[in-house]
Amino acid sequence: MFQQYLCWSIFLVLLSCHSRSYRLAEKSAPSQSISIDIQNQEFEKITSFIKPYKQKIDSSLSHVVANNAQDLKKGVPESSLTNAFADWMLWKAKKMDSLKADVAIFNLGGLRTEWGKGLIKKSDVFELMPFENELVSVEISISDFEKLIQIINQKPGAPIAGFKLKLKEGEKVKFELNNHTRQTVWVVTSDYLINGGDNFDFGTIINKNYYGISLRPAIFDRFESAQPNQFIIMSETDGRVVYE
Repeated sequence: MFQQYLCWSIFLVLLSCHSRSYRLAEKSAPSQSISIDIQNQEFEKITSFIKPYKQKIDSSLSHVVANNAQDLKKGVPESSLTNAFADWMLWKAKKMDSLKADVAIFNLGGLRTEWGKGLIKKSDVFELMPFENELVSVEISISDFEKLIQIINQKPGAPIAGFKLKLKEGEKVKFELNNHTRQTVWVVTSDYLINGGDNFDFGTIINKNYYGISLRPAIFDRFESAQPNQFIIMSETDGRVVYE
């Protein structure tokens, strides 16, 4: 899917920049739509021009970045895939600034596919995370954090790391932060969510920290951290989110 999208994008750019003029055939009224008559020879020239770039892209996307020890499924209140993804987010944020990364929260809808057991290629990561969401962290009060996890209770569940939740319909959520004594919490998430995406509300944001990296490269960094060995993905449900 991604390869096709990228190649057609290149095709359209090249087409728009091509110096030759094309015969425009105006359709009959009332629609007044216009079609572009491209001769097969011209199309073959463009295809030939794109071919080496496509081969390079295909080669890059087929590169193996990890090995999945078991099927990774997504779901609520927790799942092997959501747990792994939240753990990777928190790992990258802590590596870049450990003082501004207490917990991680993401949204289930941001993960667009599941991974089966076996080798994971770059293209698989693009299919899982096709969006250019940026990795950020925000500092909020404990009271706003409690309101935030009430939103998770309504879903019910979400990819989280660094704390535990006990969800129950119609009741206040119980949560447990790992070794946390401050009255504020640094939440690692995406720019999409802090701007209200998927109906998330972080309340009054005290401080905001941009890491200057999107989520996809952050995941690649986690995989590359195992080099020269291959990164083995081992993730299970561990009771971090329980729906009673």
